[in-house]
Amino acid sequence: MSLLAQFKSEFAQIWHTNIAGVLAVGGAVGIGGILSTLITGPISDKFGRRASAVIGHLG
Repeated sequence: MSLLAQFKSEFAQIWHTNIAGVLAVGGAVGIGGILSTLITGPISDKFGRRASAVIGHLG
């Protein structure tokens, strides 16, 4: 995420978008991290850490 923040204009050129598009990707990654934590926490509690790690590696 820090690279995304530092090189917004370069990523915008590579991805053929503007800086708002790059910021949208950063926001989506942040929201995805929050949502995945909410989902994987109960899975880890129910099935154990090993199952959560396997699921994480598959995704």
